[in-house]
Amino acid sequence: MVIVGFSGALNSQYYIDKYKIRFVGHDSSVSILVDGKLVFAAEEERYNLDKHTAAIPHNALSEGLAFCNLKWEDIDCFVFPWSSKKLELLLTGFNHLIRTPIKYLPKTTYAGISVLNDAMSSKKAVKEMERLFNKKTNAKIATVDHHIAHVASSFLSSTFKEAAFLSIDGSGGFLSAMSGEWKNGTIKQFSVVKSPNSIGILYGIFTEFLGYRCGYDEYKVMGMAAYGNPNEYLDKLQSLLIDTDDGFSTKYTESILNLPYCIKKLEQHFGIQQRKPTEKLTSIHFNLAASIQSALEVQLLKMVIRLKEKTSCKNLCLSGGVFQNSMANGRILDSNLFEKVFIPPVPGDNGISLGAALYYSSQINQEKIDIKPMDLGFSGPEYTGASYFNELKRFEDQIIFNKSDDIVEEAANLLASNKVVAWFHGRMEYGARALGNRSILASPINLEMKDTLNVSIKNREKYRPFAASIPKECASEYFDISQESPYMQFVVKIKEGKAQDLRAINHFETCRIQTVCPETNPIFHSLLNKFSQKSGHPVLLNTSFNGKDQPIVCNPEQAIQTFMNLGLDALILGDYLVTKSTMHNKT
Repeated sequence: MVIVGFSGALNSQYYIDKYKIRFVGHDSSVSILVDGKLVFAAEEERYNLDKHTAAIPHNALSEGLAFCNLKWEDIDCFVFPWSSKKLELLLTGFNHLIRTPIKYLPKTTYAGISVLNDAMSSKKAVKEMERLFNKKTNAKIATVDHHIAHVASSFLSSTFKEAAFLSIDGSGGFLSAMSGEWKNGTIKQFSVVKSPNSIGILYGIFTEFLGYRCGYDEYKVMGMAAYGNPNEYLDKLQSLLIDTDDGFSTKYTESILNLPYCIKKLEQHFGIQQRKPTEKLTSIHFNLAASIQSALEVQLLKMVIRLKEKTSCKNLCLSGGVFQNSMANGRILDSNLFEKVFIPPVPGDNGISLGAALYYSSQINQEKIDIKPMDLGFSGPEYTGASYFNELKRFEDQIIFNKSDDIVEEAANLLASNKVVAWFHGRMEYGARALGNRSILASPINLEMKDTLNVSIKNREKYRPFAASIPKECASEYFDISQESPYMQFVVKIKEGKAQDLRAINHFETCRIQTVCPETNPIFHSLLNKFSQKSGHPVLLNTSFNGKDQPIVCNPEQAIQTFMNLGLDALILGDYLVTKSTMHNKT
């Protein structure tokens, strides 16, 4: 049985151009299950090179079918992670409209209907896939509720037999949050937050207010937060995000399809003008970022506490785009309310193709799910040594390359000498985190490395922190963490006495970390240990292998081109060590 889960939306660029809204169908992806086993998963952005793209993922599906030696005709079922229930959608639309100023009602109504037609129709989505492939399909078309897909992406890819769950995003159909427990193969729902109330959208509006892009740059606001005072605007924020028995209510989020109106209301509410993208950041902006981040963390913790009171489950699964916020995740983990907290590498909408496929396969088709850690974290394409060589030959007038007998030793030597190395190996990661297969690596020991990477190489803001990778058996020696963090989803405290040794990844005594397992990624694990022998610390700074506003690289060609465009010292491409030729360096 070949099941293809996929997400995406028609006409997504229209919403960006007209409404500055980037989350209609955003982060589209494909997941392929064969007899309950995950064989391929990837985001479309890796192929069309449009970061966070909402395009129907025909390139990712084409690559996935070829990688798995499948044909279009082999697909038995398409599963789409939106289930349009007319009554609930009508009620959601009504809830939006009654909170919308009268003069904006026609525009909001038209925009809302357009979103429903373009983003939530499974038949239209499959029809567009047929058009792009220029082939008809006899496959069944199934749908799964958006938040159920989120929950399934987490629970069914965990090792838990039962767990409490919490799913929170901007909006998924008629909900922005759902809590409950998954026991004995069934879902029990405890509470929901109905759209237009949305903590995810509120955070996005603040992102735009701070001069960044709503639905794109929220992680920058999270990074800013540590530099500000969260109490500066606490009182004013409390009237925008209000705690309730079921979760929360929010102001202005009903008008997200009229983003200028939302910004105007925030300007009036705080008495502060929206920051222009080119405007220098001041303490005002850092304080605003700290305030919304703190409000998010406090609200999520309240919801987790209430969830704990309702369930006997010892484990917690988190999903939805809000749980891309690794600072909030770290705070939940640090609360010790649950014994284990699991977040997949794709908690956001890039994971709903997986969740939809898993839910349909397990609940409807009654197949036994087969997902191993390697499958989940590294489920994209893989390339052969021959493909590495052929691409390198194409660029031989600009690079110098040699096949190494011990690439781990050579990479460790470079890193111990404070060189910045791009590392390309094995199957591509699924999700927004580079987990050691499509990474830029550096020594975390010297503070200067942070500015070198932020300013000179990745061309990003100086305040942005970096993540770290460490062998899982060494994690508790350096960080306050009591469980694995294989997908780099938690910001945790650095152990006392270790922060001075890890200056480049030290962000106010905290760091987002990845624990690396030798069974899951033996070569990367070996590199960490080899670096430890040379530096004294089994920790590497690990950031994604991409340029500014670009997706993480997918194939060898992208890797070589990105390497030449960035100020990197070396590229490890499989067993090949690549440096730039003298002629290229001069240019």
